[in-house]
Parts: sequence; structure tokens; C-alpha cells
Amino acid sequence: MLQNQEFSNQIAALQDKLASFEGMSKEIKSLKKKVVKIEAEKAELASKLEAVSVSANHGNHGDHDDDHDHHGHDHEEEECPFGQHQSPINIVTTSDGVSTVDLPDGEYKASPLTFSYPHKVRNCSILNNGHTVQINIGEENECTVTVKGKTYTLRQFHFHTPSEHMLDDRQYEMEMHLVHTNEEGEIAVLGFIFTVNQRYQKTTYELSQHRHGMGAVGDDEDWDETTVLANGIIEGNDFLKQFWNQLPAKKTKRDIPLTNDISFDHLFEASCRSVRKSKQRGVVTANMEMFQYDGSLTTPPYTEGVSWMVCKVTHFINQKQLRQLSACWGNKNNARDCQDYFGRKVHLRNKHYMKVDQ
Repeated sequence: MLQNQEFSNQIAALQDKLASFEGMSKEIKSLKKKVVKIEAEKAELASKLEAVSVSANHGNHGDHDDDHDHHGHDHEEEECPFGQHQSPINIVTTSDGVSTVDLPDGEYKASPLTFSYPHKVRNCSILNNGHTVQINIGEENECTVTVKGKTYTLRQFHFHTPSEHMLDDRQYEMEMHLVHTNEEGEIAVLGFIFTVNQRYQKTTYELSQHRHGMGAVGDDEDWDETTVLANGIIEGNDFLKQFWNQLPAKKTKRDIPLTNDISFDHLFEASCRSVRKSKQRGVVTANMEMFQYDGSLTTPPYTEGVSWMVCKVTHFINQKQLRQLSACWGNKNNARDCQDYFGRKVHLRNKHYMKVDQ
């Protein structure tokens, strides 16, 4: 009887502790909600301050110290409170009819997605702002993307480790953001996710060969599978290695000119399931699956109204390249946590057109 009483007392004590933990858990959840609300209010105030600053300094592009540079704007959507169109998000990669839906067939023509990047992007520069490495695009280059009838020009691209967007609850090792703006100050960002677990894909230059007047480009050597894999392990990602040897290991005071021109053909080819020449002169059709949604900047002031396009295909990066990049900001996590959907839907689209510069 005495033993039974002791067991009963122990069980009662454990139950009291469990109830206490549950109470603490509820308090923590409540506090988290309050923190999110406070952060949203802070971001909204910062965004308003930025809008006032932009209005006061119209046409002044500022410096390169901010992760997303100077591309804020002051036309947040009126239909929902600030903080409900935030990025990044955890993307469901298959159309489930709830979070992710297929773009209706009619919208491919009504709302085309068109890339126009020259074969070579010249006179770019690189910097380390202490939070990320950023490549600024030379002003003479017209790298544009047209979304829903609006054309945006590529201004810069930069990196986050680990990835900011998640795919089916999985976070990857790195994400690259190509930041575009238009004359109205609106923003469109292309996101590409990289992982050491992706298979290395040797660039065949198929996209480049479709460009007017260009024959075969690059090394025509017939590589076997073992050689291809070994090259990936040693050399790394074809797109990244164009400028990887110039990664600034520490924060820079000024932009450093890139030694080499950049070709985005590597990146786009690796993102596509197929590339074919269109009947229309100067146009290549790229079968590139992308997730499209309305979001925000992922750094303060978290400005909303950003058109996001995240590539469904994950890209290869080798361990050496990843270590070199992350070391540039002390191997710290510079990725923002995923944000709530608040009823938004992600549109999956796979029909794209790329203008071929001649």
C-alpha cells in the first residue's frame, strides 16, 4: 500500500510538471505572436520612413551597403495589413490546390514571363557588405525580365546561406537572388536554390548555340559520366565559377571590378528541362518551372509588393564553393525565417520565353 501511495505521489507530481510545461508553452506561443506583431509594426514604420526618404531623394540611388540596395517603394497593397505579404515562404512544390496552384493556361499568353539577357554581361563589380556578397550589374547591360506586362532591369544579385525559401519543408545550403527594378521603383526577384546534394550538370551551351550567329561554344570534348562528376567536384558550379575566385573574404569599402564578363546562359540552361528555338526570330522557348507569388524583401525594411519567382530546380554547388561563400560573412546564418502565407497562393508556371540578343 505504501509503495502504491509513493507511485501515486510521483505520478501526481509528474502530471503537475506536465501541466506547468503546457502552461509555459501556451505563454511562449502567445509571446511569439506578440513578437511577430511588433516586428511587423517596426517593419511598417521603417518602410514608411524609407518611402519618405525616397520621395525626398528621388533619383538618388544611394550606396551598396544594404543587402537589397535601394529598391524600396511606397505603394504597399491596401487590401491587407502590412506584414501579411512577407518573404521567404515554405513552398509546396506540387499543385495541391491550396498553397500552390497551376497557372491557368490562358494566363501564359495574358501574363507572359519573358527574359532578355545578353550573352555576355560586362563591367560588373563585386562587394562584401558584411552581410552578403553582392554583384552589381554594369549600367550599360540591359538584363530584363517582363512579368505581367511590366519590365524590370537586373541591378544586382547576392547570396544567402542557408537558403531562405524552403521547398516542401526542406531548407537547402544556399540561395541566390537576382534583384530587378523598374522606373516606378517596383521590384521583381528571381530566386535560385543551390545544394551540395544536387547532381553536377555540365553546361552544354545549348542556349548559347540558339543565339543568332553563334555556332558551338565551349569544350566539345565527349566527357563520360565519371569525368563529368569529377569535374563538378573539383571545379564546382559552372555559373558561379565565373567570378568565385574574386569573392571578397572580408567587408569591402568599395566595389571591386570583376575581371571576367558573366554569362547567365549557364544558370538558365541548368534551370530548364528543355530549350528550343522558336519560329519567331530571336526568341527561344525555355521550359523552366518557376514558383511565382507576391512577397517582400527579406531584409529590413521588408518592403512588400515584390514579385517573386523561385526556380523549382535546385542547382549544384560543391563543398569548396559553399565554404568560400559562407566564410565571407563569418559563416553566420544570413537567411530570414519563413513567413506565414496569410491566404496567399503560389502559382506554378513552366512556359517561358527568352529573347535572343543578336
